[in-house]
Amino acid sequence: MASLLWKCGNWRRWAGLAAALWALGGPTRALAQIPSALGESDVLSWVVRRNLGIQAAAYDPQIAGTDITKTKGQFDTQVSGEASYNLDRSDQTSIIFGTDNRTVVWDAKAEKKFPVGVQGAISLGNQRESTNSAFATDPAFFDTRLRFDVKAAMLKNRFGKSDKAQIALAEAGQKVSEELSRTVVEDRAAEAVTSYWNWVATRYYVEVARRFLKLAQDFLDTTQSKKVLGLAEDTDTLGAQALVVERQAELERAKNLSLDAEKRLRYLLDDTGGKSWRAKDPLRSDRRPGLKEDLLQTALQSRPEYLALRREAEAKDIQITLAKDQKWPSLDLFTSLELNSVDPSYGTVLRETFSAQHPNWLIGAQFSLSIENRIAKGELDRGKLEKAKVLVQMKELENLISLEIDESWREVLLQRKETDNFTRAADLQRRKMEEETRKYFLGRSDSDTIVRFQEDALAAERKRLEAELRYRLAWVQLRKSAGILVPSGAESQAGAVK
Repeated sequence: MASLLWKCGNWRRWAGLAAALWALGGPTRALAQIPSALGESDVLSWVVRRNLGIQAAAYDPQIAGTDITKTKGQFDTQVSGEASYNLDRSDQTSIIFGTDNRTVVWDAKAEKKFPVGVQGAISLGNQRESTNSAFATDPAFFDTRLRFDVKAAMLKNRFGKSDKAQIALAEAGQKVSEELSRTVVEDRAAEAVTSYWNWVATRYYVEVARRFLKLAQDFLDTTQSKKVLGLAEDTDTLGAQALVVERQAELERAKNLSLDAEKRLRYLLDDTGGKSWRAKDPLRSDRRPGLKEDLLQTALQSRPEYLALRREAEAKDIQITLAKDQKWPSLDLFTSLELNSVDPSYGTVLRETFSAQHPNWLIGAQFSLSIENRIAKGELDRGKLEKAKVLVQMKELENLISLEIDESWREVLLQRKETDNFTRAADLQRRKMEEETRKYFLGRSDSDTIVRFQEDALAAERKRLEAELRYRLAWVQLRKSAGILVPSGAESQAGAVK
């Protein structure tokens, strides 16, 4: 009996624990089903960090940066070496040359080009020769050589001007790539924000469709009640039923539009999670645009495609500088110092070599001149023409930006007026429908009028939603035209994604 009671008590404890876990899991499941709030600022933050197109474009500046590394490779230190062993037992015409000659040679060399237009090299080599010739003073001896070479450009590439220009040109190319990458950020952000407001508008449309479905059902209930009292005909009931069916179809269409807009937005945000969303921002906005002139100045300082052209113009200046330097004749000063020693003792050879007892010094100049120099002239002319082309493109883009700002600014003002007008019209149509519905309850109106007035009110609501959506999208286009759609510094988040 005691064992049975213990088992029963233990069972109750396990049952209590299971009930507690189920109770804790219930709220957790409920919290998981709560839609998360999503606003325009969230969309902008997400699209910069998560959009796959933006992430792909973020690699372009990094790829362009590899050109800088490759260009700086001209200053890399080059180390080389060589070693050989030669056994010569060739048949000779005279015993003077010996019948067993052996040579061991090794050389090591390091070369480096410096950014100031100077090239330097240092080499150390040793040659050991042995022979069985009876006429040789020593059967084996060592020949060690230590050599220093320096070469400096005096005209073309003086002080490393051309070398530095090549690096600056690669850096300018990376800056151009950064601005072009920002254009992808702006375009994808505008597309995502547009999809966001389309999604918000479709959710409002779903609510409007639900509201008018309820109005149609209420109208059907009222008509059926009046028919029971003999105050309505069969045609009135059939018309009310048809209205309900139409409203149900409209609600399904609105839900499908909302689902399409949400899926499109999730695609742009690379969101594969199943968590539902709710709109944080209202569709209607009372925001007013600033001065058109201020927006134009902001655009010229922020639009990435315009900044890319400015960077490209700077790159063309560097290219012209490089081409001008190539027109100079080549005049290089060079000098070398060679230290050597020959001795049967390897230690003596090294000691005498590094003590500079037997120096061999050389100094000179090397000059070359291309008479026609067509390559350099062609590069210079090409650089000047390409810069002129970029300047024309900049002027064209300035005019286009001015036009886009003007059109977008006027479109915002127009859509604001239309939003106010369509909102007022929708309110009047709603009041007209409600007044006629009250008259219908009192028997002072007919079903055809109610159906027509509900259609008018629904059409006015659709126009109001469309006007509010157009106003929001006009704002998106205005901010994109001014280059202020994506907050400053947010583009760098794209580059941080790997």
